[in-house]
Amino acid sequence: VLNQLKNGKGKLDPNAVNKRLSKMLAQQEIFQNMLNELSNNSAKEMRNALDQINHSVQDNINDIINKNINSQTINRQNMIISRLLKAEKAEYEREIDKKRLAKQIINHKISNPKKIFEYKRENVNFNEILQLKNLKLNTYYNNRYKKYLRELKNIVNE
Repeated sequence: VLNQLKNGKGKLDPNAVNKRLSKMLAQQEIFQNMLNELSNNSAKEMRNALDQINHSVQDNINDIINKNINSQTINRQNMIISRLLKAEKAEYEREIDKKRLAKQIINHKISNPKKIFEYKRENVNFNEILQLKNLKLNTYYNNRYKKYLRELKNIVNE
């Protein structure tokens, strides 16, 4: 319809043209309302781009109301579409960047670090006992091992 009106080719019924223009006008107004809503819920950089697009949409609405559809109107509509695609791509990249941000390590404060160290020491001793009991030791090394465990136990208890 826009191309036919722009070129002036073909004979169109004035009522059909008016119906199509009113339908186009309604679509442009719905589109403008959606842009305004999106602009209110977006970041500052995105809002500036959407405001420029909204201004172009308003120019298109004025052209449709005045039945002044020309190549500039069509070019403006194509520019609106390309800017929206660029804005969508930028928003998508921002979301990806947010996901890529590293999470900060939370420093947990330990209320009683002495107990933590004791627990770790006992755990290490227990693991050593388990590992060495599986080994077959001759009596000399077995006695040395038991003596070592007794001394270690005395140190832990002190």
